[in-house]
Amino acid sequence: MKSRFRRCRYRILLAWVAFLFPQTILNADWPEHRGNRQRTGYVSQTIQSKNWMPVWRCDFLSPPEPAWPEPARGSLWQELDHIEGRVTDDRADVPLIVTDRFGSTHILVASSANDCLVSLDPATAQVRWRYVTRAPIRYAPSVAGGVACFGSDDGVIRALDISDGRELWHVHPGPDMPCVIGNGRIISSHPVRTSVVIDAGRVFAAVGLFPSQGVYLVALEVDDGDLIWRRKLYQSPQGYLLNDNENLFVPTGRAQPFAVRKSDGEFLYDLPSPGGSFCMLTPEAFFTGPGNDSSIQIKPPEGDAKMLSFKGKQVVAGNGMIWTANGAKLACHDMTSIAGGDDGCVWQTDSALDTFLLVTGN
Repeated sequence: MKSRFRRCRYRILLAWVAFLFPQTILNADWPEHRGNRQRTGYVSQTIQSKNWMPVWRCDFLSPPEPAWPEPARGSLWQELDHIEGRVTDDRADVPLIVTDRFGSTHILVASSANDCLVSLDPATAQVRWRYVTRAPIRYAPSVAGGVACFGSDDGVIRALDISDGRELWHVHPGPDMPCVIGNGRIISSHPVRTSVVIDAGRVFAAVGLFPSQGVYLVALEVDDGDLIWRRKLYQSPQGYLLNDNENLFVPTGRAQPFAVRKSDGEFLYDLPSPGGSFCMLTPEAFFTGPGNDSSIQIKPPEGDAKMLSFKGKQVVAGNGMIWTANGAKLACHDMTSIAGGDDGCVWQTDSALDTFLLVTGN
């Protein structure tokens, strides 16, 4: 299994470097997983190169150690002969391309196996600095204003200066309880199993995994980590948080994702889902999945709008379009047509792609 995760990690990291380096990496900005806080996986930019070749390989980090094992092969009760993994965000290390407060570009990579956040020189892959925690880091940081914020399985949320890896502050927002054994490691009884999101001077995160033991959603000041508000949850938050202007969206793995108000953490509503920690937000709809069978559900913003569903292990959205990859086809769909209940397929081609997808260009 480890060799499989090793191949996946290398493939993603090399794809990023080969894809972005030729003209833009020294001036690039990809400060979040999937590029932005809505997790759309799309960026509009001018691309001039037509040939893509890896320029370096980074292999000093150990293969990722995911929190959850592979799912069962099937389910007699549900009459399924195949089940997709639902919480898979930490199966590969996710690189970010960011700039520090002095304008220098860094590649940041968090490791669940080596319990560290590493900054690499984008031109040479040399390590600029390494910050070590006391437990696995399972989600890529959120970056704003030269500061990287992230959580880890030790239950601590940290802020680092990207220029030199210096810790600016750290906070343990969960209850003070003894550590436990998790995934063969000593971890907090309330690990951070979501990403952190920085927005408008605030840091949002969730701590805890089991509602019966206490799970909390928190907002902190980005400057010093001071607590703004803390809300007890009755769901198990797992996955990358999303946000828009007013609301924060929290994925939960097997249960429904939900929305809260960013100003005070007040619960707003649940979002229908086939299950899974994947969530994506566009002006046209909220996307979630993959369920047991790689089905992505689409919820338009209108309260009584019809739920839509389509097959797609990988989904990217931008500029009014959706691109999907399901292991057999790579397709492009018109978002307006999909919201109207049609397939909206603009084009499709045979493709075995099903592990990672980004879309860029103009």
